Amino acid sequence: MLGIGEYICLSIIIVLIISALFTKYVAIGLIVTITSFIIWKVNNLSYYWKKRNIPSPKGKFGFGNLLEIISNVKNYDKRWKEEFGETYGIMMGLKPNLTTTNLDIIKEIYVKQFDKFIDREGLLAGSTRKEKSIYFNSIFIKKGEDWRRIRNLCSPAFTTGKIKHFVKFFNATVDKTLEILQDHEKKDRVIDIEELCEGMAIDSIFKTTFGFNADLQEDPSNIIRSYAKKIFEINKFDLRTLFAVLFPELSTILRIYFNYHIRNDKEIKYFTDILSQCYDKRKKELEKDIHSESSDFFKVLLQSLNENDTNEVEDDKEIIFEKATQKQKRKGLSKVEILAQGFLFLLVGYETTASTTQFILFMLAHHQEYQDKCREEIFEPGTTVSIPMFNLHYDEKIYPQPNIFDPERFSSEQKAGRDPLYYLPFGYGPRNCIGMRYAYLSMKVYLARFLLNYKFKTCDETLPLPLEIITKRITKPIKKLYLKAEKVSY
Repeated sequence: MLGIGEYICLSIIIVLIISALFTKYVAIGLIVTITSFIIWKVNNLSYYWKKRNIPSPKGKFGFGNLLEIISNVKNYDKRWKEEFGETYGIMMGLKPNLTTTNLDIIKEIYVKQFDKFIDREGLLAGSTRKEKSIYFNSIFIKKGEDWRRIRNLCSPAFTTGKIKHFVKFFNATVDKTLEILQDHEKKDRVIDIEELCEGMAIDSIFKTTFGFNADLQEDPSNIIRSYAKKIFEINKFDLRTLFAVLFPELSTILRIYFNYHIRNDKEIKYFTDILSQCYDKRKKELEKDIHSESSDFFKVLLQSLNENDTNEVEDDKEIIFEKATQKQKRKGLSKVEILAQGFLFLLVGYETTASTTQFILFMLAHHQEYQDKCREEIFEPGTTVSIPMFNLHYDEKIYPQPNIFDPERFSSEQKAGRDPLYYLPFGYGPRNCIGMRYAYLSMKVYLARFLLNYKFKTCDETLPLPLEIITKRITKPIKKLYLKAEKVSY
């Protein structure tokens, strides 16, 4: 679908053609008529929801409610829910968007009528035809049968049994993190929790996903970490983002035919190159020894492709192994699709895991009683359509005093009396986050190892509560979080 910027450019071209072909007065008449029609058509969209008897906030001409959503989605979701109720309509540019926290509607969309709501709408996605970009070939963006095929092929790599093989990578990562904590304790230095958790998360992802061992924890200026952080600077709404929103089809043409991404072109090309090297290395190793002991995501994914019968795809000379049978080649993924899932793994597992872990450590430092309780539980035997999540997760009817740190909300007793759809950090139904188990297991390992070895305490540099946060994309603290770590003695 064309963006408002493309409609404007198209209108200008039509005006120039009319001016050249017709006399002055005829041209003026046609231009006024066409301009009036375009204004009427765009303005008519602002009544889209009103005509359907669905409440809707007033939008800006051509943009609808898009600018509000980009600037502060949490605040506007909260404001609109208070004003219009749990279900209302907004306009994302020229596209209507139903927004709801009604659980019956959510169940219909996520599960019961999922086949009618299979595709995910992306703000900057544009078209996905002929894509060679590792960003736009991920299951997060792919649509229809392409999404089904890739999801079916990737799912076996995320079974509980295969995810458990990642524990050794998690532990190897935390071993290094604990060394950093030990050094801070010896030198009586405060800890930059964001830097600590980000280094740990990205180091772990490269180990588990690509079998890539690199020291990414001690050097925050490492090029891999620097480029990964730049990708998340989409929080900053600049002219490039505005261009991509106004000209989605032109952005797609630049990407497909000129290999240029409007946003993060340098970073995406860098990761394409480094992931391609990891892929080629793993592919050669597996062709020589399919039963090698390594168990990173690339290996698990490549092996799973030869174990599952799914929809056929077009022939591609880069489909997995050159020695594979024709049937295997038809059912597999192309190289760029495999790289895309690895890149997605990096995107969704880096700042999300790091941000969540740093918030947990920060709140546990402020609430020692819960930190002690977590530590005790570690030792127990056997321990191992758009939905505005903020409105669900901060609903005072469901979570009294939602801004208060209260882990007991998620005790077995309280969860038993609450509909699981009131907590959707990973989505729900067939299109829930494929990396959910990975995220949960990685943070459990990190926190268990942290709390087993160290007690986290507040210090002079620690910010007071309540904490100021930003919520444009990933929820993060506005200022740095600093704590002290004290070795636990038994």
